[in-house]
Amino acid sequence: MKRHFALFVCFAAALGSSNSFAADAKGLPHGGTPVVVGSHGYHLELVRDAEKGRLQAYVLDGHAEKYVDVPESSFDLVATIDAKQERLRLQRTSAAGRPLSQASSLFEGTAEWVKTATNFNAVIPTITLQGKTYKDVKVAFPKGSIHRGH
Repeated sequence: MKRHFALFVCFAAALGSSNSFAADAKGLPHGGTPVVVGSHGYHLELVRDAEKGRLQAYVLDGHAEKYVDVPESSFDLVATIDAKQERLRLQRTSAAGRPLSQASSLFEGTAEWVKTATNFNAVIPTITLQGKTYKDVKVAFPKGSIHRGH
């Protein structure tokens, strides 16, 4: 009986996690912060490198499962840190072995404030992905945001 109960618990846990990815970002490719863009359109995975002062944003599909290459070149993130606004421009970066002129799923930017900012709220005023524009995308770093009910 214990074995059947254990199997049921494992199965139930698997079903529960298949409806959305983990809020703690364990299901994301780089273990970063998930950010919802549009209604089931895209996710960004934000990855902070404190040592380099670099913030990377990977464009993922609406289920945060696959990379999405986009032709757009950049977007801005405006963070509020200690009541001060900091702006960061994230530029499209080529994937390994690809020319920068090709679409990519990776954007990155560097700034001094990224080295120390471990917890902040931000907004992406405008981001265009594959020709569709989204406005006022909210970012809660490192908590993130997820879609419910996939």
